[in-house]
Amino acid sequence: MWKNRRRAKFMNRVLLATFVLLLVSFTLASPLDAAEAPKPVSLSSVVADPQAERLLLEMANQARARAGLAPLRMDAGLAEAAREHALEQAEQQRISHQLPGEPGLAQRLSKSTALHLQRGGENVASAGSVSQAHQSLMASPPHRENLLDPSFNVAGFGVVRSGHLLYVTQDFGRGVKTYSAENSEQLIARTIINTRRQTRLAGLNEFDGTPARNAACRMADENTIKTRLSREMKQSTYLVRYTSHDLETLPPGATRAIADSGVHSFAVGSCYRQTKTYPNGVYWVALMFY
Repeated sequence: MWKNRRRAKFMNRVLLATFVLLLVSFTLASPLDAAEAPKPVSLSSVVADPQAERLLLEMANQARARAGLAPLRMDAGLAEAAREHALEQAEQQRISHQLPGEPGLAQRLSKSTALHLQRGGENVASAGSVSQAHQSLMASPPHRENLLDPSFNVAGFGVVRSGHLLYVTQDFGRGVKTYSAENSEQLIARTIINTRRQTRLAGLNEFDGTPARNAACRMADENTIKTRLSREMKQSTYLVRYTSHDLETLPPGATRAIADSGVHSFAVGSCYRQTKTYPNGVYWVALMFY
């Protein structure tokens, strides 16, 4: 799920903050010696600051530790997306989650990271120093909520310096493990079997899932669950097609089929794919009950 303060379609939590602050000194638990610090990378007329990016992540994780939360793990793909967005903001000298000609947050993150993200969020800001940016974001309730969201487990921070200002982008996500077709089908099948067991009805036999997988991948290819019915699909007593981020949660149609005493067998097909509708990826699933 993606959150947006305006509850937009992708529900991206996109929080906007603009802080133009004076440069001040700051202290970290493990400061870097200036000679050891990474050199800024030239990007057009502005420069990216890897040291500032790392310091912001350290500050964020220190705040999460004080709140009893697990640290955010840096993801190179999210960091790339955050840096590119910070660069765009610096070059256009404006703070926004979507600049003219730029894709939305979900598309930006999916283009850069190989992770399967269940949720995502973003903070953007400009400030005079790393410490001022962090302090101001933590003082703003919605931005603090992103930084201390217990469901987020990965992040990528981008910092670009332009004159006396730092342009900051913090991208957050909840990255979850992706399964192969075989493993995802096994997980769904196990859920079906366990759900059937709870009904105290006779167990179900599992059929070869090749036709069901073909149906699931066809849905992914066409980016819709309403594809043409195959011969095997027409022969099933119940046909359940859906998309899911949580393979262990079955839709109502599946639970009704499982509770039918006349059903004796089933087949599962799953196909994980990134599509226009699901830029961060989703499991396309076809269930056939007989």
